[in-house]
Amino acid sequence: VWRSTDDGVTWTVSQPAAITDIVGLAISRSGELWCATKSNGVFLSLDSNRSWTKISSPSYPVVDVKAWSGGGACVLLESAPWLEITSDGGKSWMKKGLPDVYALPSAIGIDTTGRLFVGAGVSFGSHGGGGIWSTGDAGSTWTDCNSGLQNFRQWRSLVRGIGFGPGGLVLAGCYGGGLYASTNGLSWDKI
Repeated sequence: VWRSTDDGVTWTVSQPAAITDIVGLAISRSGELWCATKSNGVFLSLDSNRSWTKISSPSYPVVDVKAWSGGGACVLLESAPWLEITSDGGKSWMKKGLPDVYALPSAIGIDTTGRLFVGAGVSFGSHGGGGIWSTGDAGSTWTDCNSGLQNFRQWRSLVRGIGFGPGGLVLAGCYGGGLYASTNGLSWDKI
């Protein structure tokens, strides 16, 4: 992990040797830095990348991490039917599955209000599972956000990326389905 304090003019390295094969970085609004590594877990820095603490060693390879203020983070795992979520800076972790048991989480994003969006693909051989869900309470309850998404209940539909723009714009990039936009995070139009 590299650090710049002069808008990218100069850079210094600041990471323990254990931080290799980085797959995701996240910065919360309150300044916590999260670093996800594929095979060595999740690390947290509370001092602007000067030091790092290993806080998680998931049983599956890590794919990505997203964070919200106050010590909250969500970790996306490779081929796992759940997400790992913390609300206390990594002291404890909860496994949270999506409402559809055939869904395999494949993309995560957090909007400016702290709402977590999860894109999913369909488990092999199933007839359900694909699409997008959101939660505002760290996965205790989920909202189905699939209105307007086409062909997401069949094999090979997979949400690969979720991004956010001005004015509440939400974008979803889908393997086998194209690009979708939403202004409310609930219903989608194909672009």
